[in-house]
Amino acid sequence: MRYALVLLVVLTSCNLFAQKIPFSTEKTIKGSVVIGDLIIGGPSRLFVMDSLLLVQDVRNNGDKFLKVYNLEKGKLSRELGHKGRGPGELMTPMINNVDMKSNRYYLRDNNLKKAHLYDINNPSNPDSIINLDFLKNSLLLKSVYLNDSILLGQGWFKDGLIATVNFKSKSVNYGVKFPFAPFEGPSMNLGRANDGIIQLSPDKKHLIFASMYFGYVGCYKIDGINLSKKWEKWLSKPKYKLDGKRIIYNTRENLMGVMDMTITNSKIYCIYSGAPMYLARSMDAKNSPKTILCFSMEGVPLTKYHTDRPIIEIASDGKDGVYCLSKDPEYNVVRFKL
Repeated sequence: MRYALVLLVVLTSCNLFAQKIPFSTEKTIKGSVVIGDLIIGGPSRLFVMDSLLLVQDVRNNGDKFLKVYNLEKGKLSRELGHKGRGPGELMTPMINNVDMKSNRYYLRDNNLKKAHLYDINNPSNPDSIINLDFLKNSLLLKSVYLNDSILLGQGWFKDGLIATVNFKSKSVNYGVKFPFAPFEGPSMNLGRANDGIIQLSPDKKHLIFASMYFGYVGCYKIDGINLSKKWEKWLSKPKYKLDGKRIIYNTRENLMGVMDMTITNSKIYCIYSGAPMYLARSMDAKNSPKTILCFSMEGVPLTKYHTDRPIIEIASDGKDGVYCLSKDPEYNVVRFKL
């Protein structure tokens, strides 16, 4: 009884600062396992390329850190990747996006300040090597490949959250300010609060940013090297106090935001947590979110989906559904028809 009262107080407190966004439809969806028991120690984000699913094993400290699964057969197809400091090698690679038109995937290495493009059908050597050592005073946390001269990067930049990086001319255009910036302080302090996810639409016309540490989603139109905000949604507002130039959260009040998202050319699907931030450290996969929020590319709230199992990663199937990663208790890839 005492536990129930504590939980009720926590949930009531959370509801006080969760934003009420009216979705036109709300429904419960049931998933079907398409790949069972992934051969993986710790998965990162999912990417779908035709009938292939790419997922990085972030706990694999050796080679073959990229797993490629055949979605039609439901089996491991091949393993890719080679770590090192030699030509065409990366020490701490992270996969950030795929290019459906060219069948290429993009790897970045923040420590070596490099990025590589690989052809999925010829992964032995990179098609292109991008040197980012000119970004001396900017910490590029995440980036997506736009074209043969431009990256869109998210990080703790001095003048903004998201920047357009021309790696050929070695120039940076800071186009997006921090959505949560309660003081004019060091970008490092602001950046920690604004850390999140960026995703590029398949037609490369829009960039989406979603925060993990508070409920925020923003959509930006891409025009050459410029980004212009189309809309933003606050799913929950941060609760904080300032200690000089440092942001202090009350972790029992703040809600965790978007855990992952995927984009088509017309819709955005976000895995939304909404759980108190202090639960994040003790939250295992089985207590992960069970909510997918769907917005149109114009920012209209369309559907709130309640899944029949906890999910931790999401990727569009390019049609009428999404693939999600769940742990029940092994890692499974589950398809939800929307």
